[in-house]
Amino acid sequence: MILSDGLFLENSPFSGTLPTEIGKLTQLTTFHNSNTIITGEIPNEIGNLENLEILIIPGSRYSGPLPPNFYNLDRLTDFFANDIQNNDTAPVTTGLSGTISADISKMTNLQIFLIHGNSFTGELPDEFGDLPNLDFVFLNFNMFNGTAPFCDQVSPLLKRVGEYQLEMDCLDSDSAPALVECSCCDVCCDDSRELCLNNQP
Repeated sequence: MILSDGLFLENSPFSGTLPTEIGKLTQLTTFHNSNTIITGEIPNEIGNLENLEILIIPGSRYSGPLPPNFYNLDRLTDFFANDIQNNDTAPVTTGLSGTISADISKMTNLQIFLIHGNSFTGELPDEFGDLPNLDFVFLNFNMFNGTAPFCDQVSPLLKRVGEYQLEMDCLDSDSAPALVECSCCDVCCDDSRELCLNNQP
């Protein structure tokens, strides 16, 4: 359903890929596309949605990296792209992948960034930790590594202890150390055991 400023396709029977023409709907402030069987990569034209504030795609069947122009969504406050990895029912997908670009620094209005349950890799850029308005960041059940950029004493997130929720794969497994070092995470997880534990007293 298309409203004046929103596109709502959650739980719809649509299949195929998201057309590049999505970039023409520049009036959109909300795009809700969860729990569908739309497959393929998110088109780069998504970055043309200059008024987009809320993007919700959990439980869909997308794959591939976040496109370069995604980081042009500087009005975006809420990004839900969790639990896309799906090996149980067709069409199967490994979920979103690739790395998080340093261009995330342009997304200064972000408050919610939920991408748990995908196949992202690599180290998180320091610029991610500099975003001033983050409240909920769930990065667990991916393949990130290195040190979380949110725990530095100058991080805006760390200055709001008790006001944010941060989850990453910072729990040691039975046979290996944690993928990520994150002393300020509220919750640490281990993907190999599908286990999460509180990390703060």
